[in-house]
Amino acid sequence: MTGYLFDADRRLYDSMQGNYTSEAEQAFFEAQHQKALHPIGGCEVLVRAEDNPDGIWLIHCLATEYEIGLTVSSGLTQEIHTMSLAELLDINLRDAGFLNRDISVLDWLREHDFFLNNPPFAE
Repeated sequence: MTGYLFDADRRLYDSMQGNYTSEAEQAFFEAQHQKALHPIGGCEVLVRAEDNPDGIWLIHCLATEYEIGLTVSSGLTQEIHTMSLAELLDINLRDAGFLNRDISVLDWLREHDFFLNNPPFAE
């Protein structure tokens, strides 16, 4: 099965090529790019809420869809669904109501070195 890349994701992958800030960032982007080009279906957890102090979780579904969420109380969650990686990475976590500080999902992932110690995207 051949995947599909939205123009925004194509531009994102092209702009990141050779401009990674860490090996973990490179592993993340290369893995997500391959999964978009060669989707296998289903969903996978990229970041578990239990693995970060902010309690944020991140899921990759199908070829290009992503969900980011936060458990707010008693099992109730606040979630955002995006159709592309570029859209996900641009989300401001303060504006989304997830954090009390101004930071994009991309910068949040960088801050945590893309969860290098628990990378489900590194295969």
